Amino acid sequence: MPRTRFLLLFMLSFFTLKAAESTLTMSSHYCSNSSTFAPNSTYHANLDRVLDVLIRDVVADPDNEFNFTSSGASSSEAVYGSFMCRGDVSNKECADCVKNARVEITQLCQMTKTTFMWYDQCMLRYSNTNFTRKMELEPRLGGYNDENIDQSDEFMKLLNQTMDHAAREAAWHPSRMYGHRNAKFNQEKTLYTFAQCVPYLSKNDCWYCLRNATSSLLSHQKGKIGGRVFLPSCFVRFEIYPFYRSSSKGKVHFLLKISAAIIAAVVGSTLLFYMIVWHLRRGSRRRVLRRESKSYLEEDPIGGKFLNSIPCNLICKQ
Repeated sequence: MPRTRFLLLFMLSFFTLKAAESTLTMSSHYCSNSSTFAPNSTYHANLDRVLDVLIRDVVADPDNEFNFTSSGASSSEAVYGSFMCRGDVSNKECADCVKNARVEITQLCQMTKTTFMWYDQCMLRYSNTNFTRKMELEPRLGGYNDENIDQSDEFMKLLNQTMDHAAREAAWHPSRMYGHRNAKFNQEKTLYTFAQCVPYLSKNDCWYCLRNATSSLLSHQKGKIGGRVFLPSCFVRFEIYPFYRSSSKGKVHFLLKISAAIIAAVVGSTLLFYMIVWHLRRGSRRRVLRRESKSYLEEDPIGGKFLNSIPCNLICKQ
């Protein structure tokens, strides 16, 4: 029984972790009021087409963490759209996030031609201008945790250094375009930082964008335990709790598959073990009952005489 309880607790913790990983949280959004479109217009039709293509692509290609598409590019009603998933999230989280953002973005930003929506796991945007190959620093979105941290000067110094390492990792690894770094602040707290650029930026543009975002992050609020800044071309974030996976996506998926296989093997072996034990105990009990019954009939002269005196056709099955 203790082994069974341990197994159940292990399985519960595993699936609880999986559920927590898939939680989608919207961070911020931007709806430009400078340019709008009419319902059922050509722009509206092109927008629906762009969003549908993005959803189709992220579902069809699970390894696709970024995509850009357009509709009506040769007309004045052109729509350009893209999504980008955080570099460490799973393929399923990426697809779920983009699908969820596709619904939310048209509800929160109705009839606006330029829109951004940032989740913790992904970004979705569309515009009436072609934004690829451009480094964009506006609009600037973000937020901070309300709680302050002790020794804020020391913390801000560590944040600057740690975020710088994460930004360098993102800028100088173009195959990934994201980086993360953690550092021990004190015995109780560890600082976690993350930085990422859209993949069409050059190394220099990515570095410049991330340094710009980091400067904004450090200057607007000081001594907070968490914060993030979102730009159209990059974003940075820090927390005093782990919010990203330190392993690569492929390694995470491999480990999850191995864990699932181990759990299935352990469950199957445990069930087989208990079935074998149950059958052995059941067979042993039957043998004991047979011996006791035989002994009883042999030792009870009245019962034995009574049974032997009854014709077999009355008590035996033919």
